[in-house]
Amino acid sequence: MYPKLPEHNAAQWDELSLLFGLDNTVGDVLTVSGMTRRHRRISLRIQKWGEGIVGFRLIPYGADTQLLDWSHRQVCVGEETGLLTGKIVGHRIRVTGEGIPAIWLSMNPFLIGIGDTDTPIWSTSRPLGTIHEEPIGPLTAWYDDNPSQQPIAARLAVRLTADIHFSGMGERFFSTQLTGRTLQSWNEDADGVRTKAAYKTIPFVVSDRGWGLWFNSPGLSSWDLGDSTPLAMTVTTPTAAIEWCVIIGSTPKDIVERYVTLTGLPDSIPSWAAGIWLSTGSIPRTQDEIVALASEARSRGFPADVFFLDAHWQKAGSWGGAQWNTASIPRPQELLRTLRGMEYHLGVWGQPYIEEGAEAYVKAENEGLLLQAEDGSGPWRKNLWGDADPITRVGVLDFTHPQIRDWCARQYQEVLGDGVEIIKVDFGEEVPADAYTANHQRSSELHNIYALEYARTLYETVTRAHPEGMVLIRSGYSGVQRFPAVWPGDPHPTLDDLRLTVQGGLNAAASGIAYWTMDAGGYKEEPNTADFVRWAQAALFAPLARFHRYSRSMPWDYGEEAFAQIRELAELRYRLTPYIRALYHDSQITGCPVLRPLWIEFPEDPQSWMDWVEFMLGDAILVVPVTTSTGQVSFHLPPGRWLDWFSQDIVQGPRDIQRIEPLGTFPLFVRQGRFIPMFREVGRFSTELSRSVELLSVGSPAVGTRTVHGRPEEERTIRGQVEVMHEFSRGWMVQWEGRWPESRFVRVKYPDEEIRGRCERDPGVMVTGEDLVWQVSQATTWILPD
Repeated sequence: MYPKLPEHNAAQWDELSLLFGLDNTVGDVLTVSGMTRRHRRISLRIQKWGEGIVGFRLIPYGADTQLLDWSHRQVCVGEETGLLTGKIVGHRIRVTGEGIPAIWLSMNPFLIGIGDTDTPIWSTSRPLGTIHEEPIGPLTAWYDDNPSQQPIAARLAVRLTADIHFSGMGERFFSTQLTGRTLQSWNEDADGVRTKAAYKTIPFVVSDRGWGLWFNSPGLSSWDLGDSTPLAMTVTTPTAAIEWCVIIGSTPKDIVERYVTLTGLPDSIPSWAAGIWLSTGSIPRTQDEIVALASEARSRGFPADVFFLDAHWQKAGSWGGAQWNTASIPRPQELLRTLRGMEYHLGVWGQPYIEEGAEAYVKAENEGLLLQAEDGSGPWRKNLWGDADPITRVGVLDFTHPQIRDWCARQYQEVLGDGVEIIKVDFGEEVPADAYTANHQRSSELHNIYALEYARTLYETVTRAHPEGMVLIRSGYSGVQRFPAVWPGDPHPTLDDLRLTVQGGLNAAASGIAYWTMDAGGYKEEPNTADFVRWAQAALFAPLARFHRYSRSMPWDYGEEAFAQIRELAELRYRLTPYIRALYHDSQITGCPVLRPLWIEFPEDPQSWMDWVEFMLGDAILVVPVTTSTGQVSFHLPPGRWLDWFSQDIVQGPRDIQRIEPLGTFPLFVRQGRFIPMFREVGRFSTELSRSVELLSVGSPAVGTRTVHGRPEEERTIRGQVEVMHEFSRGWMVQWEGRWPESRFVRVKYPDEEIRGRCERDPGVMVTGEDLVWQVSQATTWILPD
């Protein structure tokens, strides 16, 4: 449970009410001095952090900024400062700089606005007095009662306009419409997806009014998003100095991308990650049982690229120490060679907690690598999963320690050297509030950012051994998308939990997370067959497709009929891997997530902000999970023409649709005017896939305006085929086929641009190395010859 904010009373709080003026008029940082209502000195720093991004820092006199400085350096890796100019105009201070809107500050009474002075894009709230005994003013600080009057907490209040929509705040398992809620930014082991608790709390919101806001709060912050009053949102934190940035963009997509650019673009992930991931599950298995599971996928012809050994690969009583459980896996190197021989990429489970008494615990304690108890008695220890289970008494690794990366590299050296390429980075939320770190911070102050340092450390451990390796992360904070794949832990297997899980993915995407996946089938308890199929349908169209449960996680565990339905979709996913890899590539360049709420692609559609349980996979595919046992589904089809994948009907949006889906189908739509490169054939794993790719485009062969020859009733899916031309080291060829008169086609050879027909612009399709990476420009217009 998160700690409480300080008890506030009217005698303690004080508002910034008056500005004296600018301390400097030109510079990367402008500082404004002011005074509170009770005559306390205070300063406000203004800085450009990037295109459309304005950073602010409020520093009451006597406040320590060491924590803010450290957190800022860890998170804001993409910051791009620029020169600002300030001048006093009447009773206002006006600040300008290249690439950001004008900033103005009212000197008395105090206000901050961005944009036009009369109709600002963003502004602090005007003083609203007290609501529920809490002050609502533009900037408020609390001071302790002792004679030193030290600042102890602060609050920012932002003016809200009518009917504003918010999304973000990390992986929240409820409605993607956050307006009217109060949320705590404090990571917790949510033990599923059924509560307000979150594994990944990210102090960032994006609105539909041209702005987003990120708050630098590595510990607790409380966000009132129009709950106490519809006139203001407030962010309160138990720190004296506060820092936030306002991100301005022409669309919500721009805002999310700018936030990701600031906090770090996602690193590349290997092409095989777009394939299917299988797991042993969390029950103990012998070496022979593991081999049998992996072999059955191959013998059944089920495509898969990744195979995971979950927790019981580690020695009992030594979890967290990365030592083989030789009691059940007596020949681990042989096991890994066997699995690699089946063309699997291998992953193992890890955690930041080490069981007391284990060899790794003793090593970590001797090197000072564990969080320390605040009473100075030594490492902080507790029974992590309850006092009734004494074997789970653990210490917690300190990921602020300068030697922790070398220690982790030594611990995982053996398994990484034997070919493991992925570590599942489990837990990380239960960082104690009453411990201290190596950098002398109370761990409650670093509670959330601990997850970022944990992910960074394990990611660097893996990629040091395998440059194309990766980690899969459960807990997170701002910037976690850099490392770059995440999943939500431990849902139940019901369809209600599927709905909540998908909503968590949508909020995670709104918070800048590009690569998200789920436990197909839920983690806990046993699903019925129909529910498992519905989970698989959604999971196979997530950015990463992963079958993992506590037990019975394999697609064939639920009967042959269900397996046939799942295998058909698995093969479709493998055919779509060129498209999915293109989305990965796009995320690495722009920061746009792979799984997208409707409002990212359709910001002008007012229905896109409603509480729909559906998502875009990139900009071209709409996926609607079925979350009712009857198959009844209600969803919104955004504007445009869409191909219903299963019926092959063309449907016009926008419209709201209700229908019943039989178990083998679900609403899956392809958007008109978008290329979808697809493999023609499917192998057992990525390297077996055909090098022959076809381009699917609905209604017309490319993005842009064009005429398709033929009668309107003949206009259907038009397919082209793309062949990698082996005689060209960097070449490809597009040969169109479709409902045109015979002999009409476009042939392009790149980079020489040999064209039959005409292409107005570079079609923007790339081939890099041995792997197909497709980037199809939306500006491409193909013009067919007469």
